[in-house]
Amino acid sequence: VDELRVETICEDAVVRTVVEALLAAHPYEEPAYDVIRIYTIDDLPGGE
Repeated sequence: VDELRVETICEDAVVRTVVEALLAAHPYEEPAYDVIRIYTIDDLPGGE
């Protein structure tokens, strides 16, 4: 079975919708996936 890695960037408000679409489209019962929040330097603590 060929496998693919899919990456996307989306707003926090639609993360659940994106994951639900992944789960609905995946041919296996339990696909592997990660949700990673991306920060900008201004979002990190310790700034001025």
